[in-house]
Amino acid sequence: MRTTLAVLITLLALHTDARANRPEHHTRDFLVGVALALGSANLSSEVSSLGGFSLGIDLELGVAVARDSALHLELSATIANSEPASSASSIGLGVIHYFMPVNGYVSGTFLLGRACVGTDNEVCSDLGMGVGLEGGVQFWVDAERGVGPALQFRYLDLDGTAFFGLHLAVNFTWF
Repeated sequence: MRTTLAVLITLLALHTDARANRPEHHTRDFLVGVALALGSANLSSEVSSLGGFSLGIDLELGVAVARDSALHLELSATIANSEPASSASSIGLGVIHYFMPVNGYVSGTFLLGRACVGTDNEVCSDLGMGVGLEGGVQFWVDAERGVGPALQFRYLDLDGTAFFGLHLAVNFTWF
């Protein structure tokens, strides 16, 4: 209980400090991001390997914690065109940092996720841990909205099975 209270107080202090030091191009202290992605995904184990062309979607919700940086919650889903069909979904906590004035950014996320095989998700893995990395460029439409390309990498270790995805994405961000 004390640890939880200490974490909440720390986050509140960081949030308050971020509001005072907000960068000029950001007019809010929260972040909403949506990414649509195309690429390749593989689900492999000692027995077999599935993979192919994939589609992905990500949703990020975050709060500014320092100048040009935010903590975020990420929800992601990927569907691979394999036979049989395979998919992966994850939730995670991460940090995103913008490099201004070049408008570049990097993001790292610790993920908890699982993968399923079959058109009706007949076989699903247990939950596993993983990592998500992303880098890209944001072109700011105005002080609050940006759009830009990104390269995404996702890896999940699913107790003997590994999910790996590499995508080219288009990010839409409201900050």
